[in-house]
Amino acid sequence: MDLSKEPRNLDDFYRKYPSFIWGPALVGGGVMAICKALPARLDKLQATPYGWQASALYAVYGGVLSFAVHGWYCTFVDRERQLQTYEKRGTPFSGTMEDRISYREKEQPRVAAIRQLATFATSLVYSVYPFASATTSWLSFVAWTCALAVYWDIHFFIVHKIAHENKHAYKWLHKLHHTYKQPTAFSVTAIHPIESSTSR
Repeated sequence: MDLSKEPRNLDDFYRKYPSFIWGPALVGGGVMAICKALPARLDKLQATPYGWQASALYAVYGGVLSFAVHGWYCTFVDRERQLQTYEKRGTPFSGTMEDRISYREKEQPRVAAIRQLATFATSLVYSVYPFASATTSWLSFVAWTCALAVYWDIHFFIVHKIAHENKHAYKWLHKLHHTYKQPTAFSVTAIHPIESSTSR
């Protein structure tokens, strides 16, 4: 992927990648249809939709936190301790001149940041998800927290493995993530919304 041709604002991003709009809309519509088909079950659980306000706050806080953490890290952490490592000038290396310039001289990660904002915006789909009230049992809370943590790791491992081993899944879902060679708070979420929903 040629990053110089990638969108540098959200309007252009959504024009180029409309799946970031219609994908979550389809998922949300599916969830709403399932909820309408199971009203008795949802009533029994006392489950209610998460709502637009809560899901919007989730998306905004996620974006703000990512920007704040990344900005703080790049500004205040000693260069030697940062994940973005650069060869000292004059040191033999097998990279390009891009590898030698300092962080301040590098181009802003605007493309990855725009994609990250769009990825967080897909969290608005949670507004239609029904959530039941929290448990009042500490044992139940701890058990479910542990069980869901294990499930998430297994689920993410399987999805990530499929994305790397299936050429179609890699091309359409995961290749974008590997466009960025240096890990940053922005490049981590440079992913397709389908992959985003399976990795949360």
